[in-house]
Amino acid sequence: MYRVVIQAAYKVNMPNYTVKLLSTLIVVCALAVPLAKRKLTGKGAAA
Repeated sequence: MYRVVIQAAYKVNMPNYTVKLLSTLIVVCALAVPLAKRKLTGKGAAA
């Protein structure tokens, strides 16, 4: 999925800095989803 989105961004001639920003946002979302899922279901160690 990541590669498809990045390829599509380059296909539509997005500037390089925009593609880097898009890449960063995808990674942040991918890292945040499991944490959010854990918080919403109440599972995991309480901090």
